[in-house]
Parts: sequence; C-alpha cells; structure tokens
Amino acid sequence: SEGEGFNSIIDVLKMVMYKFPVEGGKPQKLPIPESEKEHAEKLRSELLEKAAENDENLMELYFEKGSLDEAELMKGLKGVQQTRSLSDVFSQEESGQSIIKMMELDMIVGSGGVLSHAPRRNQSMSMMIDAFQPQGITMLTVDSIFMMPHLGVLSKINKKAATEVFERDCLVYLGTCIAPAGIAKTGAKIMEYKIKFADNKQISESINFGDMKFYPLASGESAEVELIPEKSFDAGKGKGKAFKSVVKGGVVGLIVDGRGRPLILPTEEKARKEKIIEWNKTMDLYPHY
Repeated sequence: SEGEGFNSIIDVLKMVMYKFPVEGGKPQKLPIPESEKEHAEKLRSELLEKAAENDENLMELYFEKGSLDEAELMKGLKGVQQTRSLSDVFSQEESGQSIIKMMELDMIVGSGGVLSHAPRRNQSMSMMIDAFQPQGITMLTVDSIFMMPHLGVLSKINKKAATEVFERDCLVYLGTCIAPAGIAKTGAKIMEYKIKFADNKQISESINFGDMKFYPLASGESAEVELIPEKSFDAGKGKGKAFKSVVKGGVVGLIVDGRGRPLILPTEEKARKEKIIEWNKTMDLYPHY
C-alpha cells in the first residue's frame, strides 16, 4: 500500500511481506504479492551483491551458491559502511539526488602535486583509476603542472585568457579507461570487445574479472570500439547491453579494466601482492623493477 492507506512492508532480506492491522498490533506475515515479487527479487539481488563485494570470501561463496543465507548477508552488510572509497563520495545521495554518477562522466580531470609531478604519466593514470574507479568509457586527464588553482584566480581577471591557457597548456590527456561495472568470480569472462584503430588494424578479445589490458593509443588518435558485456555487467548502456563507441588516446593509451566496480582486492596477502604486481606491469608503472 502507498499513501494514507499504507499498511504493508516487504522485507527483502527474508523475502516476506508484513501487513499491519488497522487497529495496530502485531503484523501478519504473508507471501510477497506477485505484482511486487519481481521488484523485490531485484532489490534482494542488489543487496546480495553489495554485501558480497566487501568480503572476498563471501563473494566466492555467493558465486558458488548463487545466494547467501541471512547470517552471511548480515555479516557482509556490517562491512558496507566500513568500506568506503573516493568514488563513494561522488555517488552519495542526498534528498534523492546523486552528486555525480560515475557511469555518466565522459572525462575526469585530476589536479594536485602528486598527479602533476608523478615521475611517469602512467602512474598518474593508475592513481586516478584506482581512486575514482571510473565506470563505462571515461577519458582521464591531468593538470600539467598544477596550474588549475592559478587559472581560477586568472579567470576572475581575464576569463578568455584563462580558458585559452586551460585548453592549450593545462590539460594533459592521459587516455581512456573502459571499465565495466559489476562483480564476478575471479577469472570469469565479463566482456568481449573489438577495437578498430585508425590504420584499420582490428582486434577482437575478451577480458576476465580481475584482469587489466593495455593498448597503445597516442594523443590525437582515436579508435572505434564495440563492447559486449556479460549480462551482469554494465559497460555504459545497461547490464548486458552491447554498443559501439569511439575512444580517444593520450600520452598513456587505452586501458580495459576488468577488475569490476567496486574495485575489490584479494584478502589473502600472497594473492593480493601477485595481483598488484600484475596490474603494475600491465600499466608499466615501474619499468626498471
């Protein structure tokens, strides 16, 4: 029920409906009506994923069983509020309005001394991907020499000059990150894709959950991509929906990030170290080590 006649609630944790008598007292426990069952199952599925994504062991259990019991679900939900990332700040909701939806961003601009003065631009791009956890197709750029704060002051004096400097000298285009959102069992295929470069070279590959892939795509270059995500992953047009797009290059290139969203690190120390080393090599962060 809705509005003034509201007298029922659906518990998606236990998948039952509670109907409260008009005169008050203990609610009646009932099956969920057919008209609400599909929506309730969808909400429960989202709840299960949210609980599992904060605990690698629970996530493995979730994919093995296809579900979690009440005790396991409660254990996972206890960690939800304890595990927060920078990307969470951009997706918080207040009064029903999202601050920023990562899937809808076309570009992220990074500013600050750590990003501007990193020894390698690859390192700047890697830090931004891990911190912001972009979703779908996102161009990543960085403030060249920590110039943006000064341009803000200049814009108050000469807006045109500030805009020209910003567009011509401030931004360094690092490249594009393609990151399908979702979670899966480590090693499971999450997306097939095709890339057609300007020289007509074409590749057709797939990416597994937990992997990253790098493709050279220089500044000023672009490529056509076709993304075909698995049914539980969203690459930008909805879960399981394939589409074509154009991506732009940069001083780093094109990254296909199959680590899922939110980003989950292995809990076991040895496996975590191995994965981080693997990702570092893919991004060519420390070529001399």
